[in-house]
Amino acid sequence: MNTLSAIIVDDENLARRGLAVRLRELPQVDVVAECANGQEALAAIAQHAPDLVFLDIQMPGMDGFQVVNELQGDAMPMVVFVTAYDEYAVEAFRVHAVDYVLKPIDDDRLHEAVERALAHRDQQESSESKEKLVKLVMSITGESASGVEGMLEGGGPESWPEKITIKDGNDIRFIRVTDIRWVDAAGD
Repeated sequence: MNTLSAIIVDDENLARRGLAVRLRELPQVDVVAECANGQEALAAIAQHAPDLVFLDIQMPGMDGFQVVNELQGDAMPMVVFVTAYDEYAVEAFRVHAVDYVLKPIDDDRLHEAVERALAHRDQQESSESKEKLVKLVMSITGESASGVEGMLEGGGPESWPEKITIKDGNDIRFIRVTDIRWVDAAGD
């Protein structure tokens, strides 16, 4: 199973430790650091490059939104805001939070937030793979990005030709595409 590396950031020691205990019970999460303030969070994120940060909003010195603003760019992990205040939810999603969990934290709600983060990561990885595939096909075929994406979205069997030609020695054969179960190259 692919796990999410996570950092917990909360100025309240009891809340931070309680969340850590609950997250360590989940096999999908590996807690790599716990931080008591925004400055510690920035240092831990730079050191560990976590997949996910569970971030309190109201903290002395640097609040959760200031932490996120400092992180904008490639080093930005997914963020789940964990707070006792519901009035920050709109702002949290404006800065692209994966989720927003209210304290006291319900176990089912915490599991839901982790599942949402896993789904978000899978979607990001899928998008990155598609982008790499498009670039590769563009370099091989000389096709434009929109042309390649059209090919990829072109679909399944209903868009395939009915028959293809196969050279077998000196013979040329027409094979129905629906009859093909395996393709293997032999020689040139």
